[in-house]
Amino acid sequence: MGTQVKRLMSRFSLSYFREDTCVEYFLHDTGNRAMVSLNLILSHDRFAKGLYVSKFYPQLYQTQDSRFLSAACFYLMIHHSVGMFGLADHCRVSLETDS
Repeated sequence: MGTQVKRLMSRFSLSYFREDTCVEYFLHDTGNRAMVSLNLILSHDRFAKGLYVSKFYPQLYQTQDSRFLSAACFYLMIHHSVGMFGLADHCRVSLETDS
């Protein structure tokens, strides 16, 4: 995963805004500063002591040479959020999916 994270961060920047138990991430192209995605939302589920991913649509598939970059983005977001909320490394991560 380290290789893919380096590829991601060499081309994009990831910033966030936190409001209480909710974090929204923003992905920008470092070359032209264009926003690639803003639908990256995680919440701290205090009851379950875990993370709830309510939106994850990084739109990286629309960029060139994007294989595995969505996985690297997800990895970074999860690890950052776990640290920010002080959760255990083995905490539960729930992902909402479209049915």
